[in-house]
Amino acid sequence: MAQNPLAVPTVLEESEIQRLLLSGYASLPYGQIFLFTIHDSARFSDWLEQHSLDLSYGGPTAAHEHSRLNLAFTYAALELLGLPSTTLEQFPLEFQQGPLSPRRLRILGDTGSSSPSEWHWGGPDDPEVHLTLLLYAKDLTILEKREKELSFHTSGLKLIQKSPAHLDPEHKDHFGFKDGIVQPQLRERSPRGPAENILPSGEFILGYHNAREEYPASPSVQDRQDPDHNLPEHRATPGAKDFGCNGSFLVYRQLKQNVTEFWDFLENKAAELPEKEKDATWLAAKMVGRWPSGAPLTLSPDQDDPNQLEGPNDYFSYAEKDPDGLRCPFASHVRRSNPRDALYPNAALSTQFTRLHRIIRRGRPYTLGEEKGLNFLCFNADIANQFEFIQHDWMNNPKFADVLYDESDPISGYQDPKHPELTHNFSIPGKPLRTRVSGLPRFVDVRGSAYFFMPSRKALHFLISLQNRKTPQSAW
Repeated sequence: MAQNPLAVPTVLEESEIQRLLLSGYASLPYGQIFLFTIHDSARFSDWLEQHSLDLSYGGPTAAHEHSRLNLAFTYAALELLGLPSTTLEQFPLEFQQGPLSPRRLRILGDTGSSSPSEWHWGGPDDPEVHLTLLLYAKDLTILEKREKELSFHTSGLKLIQKSPAHLDPEHKDHFGFKDGIVQPQLRERSPRGPAENILPSGEFILGYHNAREEYPASPSVQDRQDPDHNLPEHRATPGAKDFGCNGSFLVYRQLKQNVTEFWDFLENKAAELPEKEKDATWLAAKMVGRWPSGAPLTLSPDQDDPNQLEGPNDYFSYAEKDPDGLRCPFASHVRRSNPRDALYPNAALSTQFTRLHRIIRRGRPYTLGEEKGLNFLCFNADIANQFEFIQHDWMNNPKFADVLYDESDPISGYQDPKHPELTHNFSIPGKPLRTRVSGLPRFVDVRGSAYFFMPSRKALHFLISLQNRKTPQSAW
């Protein structure tokens, strides 16, 4: 992490930041996520310049009031578009490698039925993913109209896949549980809510201080490589231009949800429970950590109660309300993905530690034929320390929180195909005895995965200028 030799910005430059970073577009319930490979970079650059005004940024905007468009690039795309090698090599290794590398596959647990050979896109035999376009609209008519207006046939792009991304009216996923609860708020946007949920913007957006009061690493460009002065001064490296400023890393994972298997399994297991009043919904809530309405078990342990949702921040303390996991099990999905103040050695240090590993989620359900799942999207300034840490150290870790020994996340956790004899287990603490559920199958399978960088407005114009200048890479 780079230290701070320059003044720390106290206000977000929202007009430079692609709007999806700042908004989940709840008022635009219909969406489409496109994946492309660039087969003609010159034509694509012309198309991008032509449609650059269609992109949505923060702050006031008059264009396309009832739809929004955002885009992001993989490392391979930035290389193809001519970003200087001295800049490319400054991107973090995880972004350069992408999720298909052997190391990242191990970290993420993408094995067995989630291995790349099973993916719809992004696998070793699939076309290389270069670009994602994310289009959102007020209704289906506007969505289809905007797609036609983008004139992809002239773009120099080849479509790999498009996935619908429509919000459920109750914001529920295909398992039937409300999703997208507890999003961190950005300190520089004058947020309201508990301090524990307000984070510095640098946790998610390059060019601002993070929770360590440092600038996240951001790739720079030499001043002479930006003769048109598209880029801002680098806040952490005086004398350089900042390509990453006001951008963020976007993780996209297409996750198939095995809905029928999920509820069939829970029905069968619920029938075996000694307490007959505990049904499949109760057991599912224990695995998720919330009731279908989104009400947290920590506040409503015995029955669903939508009144227990505490607004958009939904703050509560595990250490105060549920230190022994008797309400919300330690192994539950929401407790693992955001442990809050429940980690060793104490609540204060746990809260501080958890703040270093948050993400902003922008996922939406999809239906493709008979397949149902989640378009998982998240923003972070440090993929390895945020998304990958959560997935590897919290979700897939069988020894999570120093109280578990052989349990990964019950909803989307890792199962080792080399050791099928090791069953996937889930424990529900109780007095005097815990309830043990064994033999969990994998309820969520990866069907595609890619790491993207979502650039700022100025960085996008810099990329366009590279093609317009057609400067040979060797000249840099």
